Amino acid sequence: MPQTEIRESIEVQNYATDAPVMVVERIVNLSGNVAHQMLHTDFFIDNPLSKTNCEVIEIIVLPQPMIPTDGVIGSTLDSTMTAANDNVLFKAILLPQPNNLGDFQWQVIQEFPNAFLGAAPTFRFYNDKVYFYAVFHNKQGVEITDWRCTFYTALDPVKVSMVTKMMGRQQEYFNSQVAKLLKTGRTIGPANLIGQYFPLYAYGGIRPERMLNAQSFANYFLQNIADRDEELMSDPDALRSVIAGARVMQPNMDAYGSNIGLPVGNVPDWVRFGLNEGLVAGPVRKQWPPLKFADSGNTRMF
Repeated sequence: MPQTEIRESIEVQNYATDAPVMVVERIVNLSGNVAHQMLHTDFFIDNPLSKTNCEVIEIIVLPQPMIPTDGVIGSTLDSTMTAANDNVLFKAILLPQPNNLGDFQWQVIQEFPNAFLGAAPTFRFYNDKVYFYAVFHNKQGVEITDWRCTFYTALDPVKVSMVTKMMGRQQEYFNSQVAKLLKTGRTIGPANLIGQYFPLYAYGGIRPERMLNAQSFANYFLQNIADRDEELMSDPDALRSVIAGARVMQPNMDAYGSNIGLPVGNVPDWVRFGLNEGLVAGPVRKQWPPLKFADSGNTRMF
């Protein structure tokens, strides 16, 4: 299918509002029978000397209508969603910068994806529209004079099934709805990190280590290999008891893991890394049901 190229602009001659945020939207309709692979998006400020009084301007391209968040940018609220949101196809931040004429001009200080990443195909979206936004922020009210900017977007139509397309559109709709509420990351004071992560010398020195006996060693270090020969293998319940012993919490400066007694004895904590399927959360089904197909080719359920 031929490549789709979009060249659109946002132009505001004169506008003033007492509100600290003003949004200008441009909507472009696309083919509704395909998905769209983003090949490249470029942004150009046609009039960098615009006398717009804003502190900051956000430029964003989305496959769904934008819902402002509670985030702060500059001294105003209602910032756009973060670039981590899967709906963000392109985002740029503009700030006024002084120029040689003793005035200021608008410059892009950062953009996502950057020029290097944006030179290759990046994101795929499924909606049949694409939304271009310019969001103006100023705490004392927004005044715009002769603002002009241009977007260039190249898309590659990709054939997908109707099920895939509708599931993709549903996900994009969900991403747009949760952007206002999304909070990520947890805050941790430096003192609380002590004892949670290495290096152990930060709080008194390295802990002692437990040594697993050689008979049980191969069950964990060499996965899917019998501990002594192909006729003598450990019982899964016995392996799970050893894993449970590896997870036992210990007082500060004691070795991780525990001693579960004979025949295994000391169990270090590292045996829980990279375990085989079924040893972590419990036994798996002994025999998977056979596949049986209906005349239509659909898999029948048992």
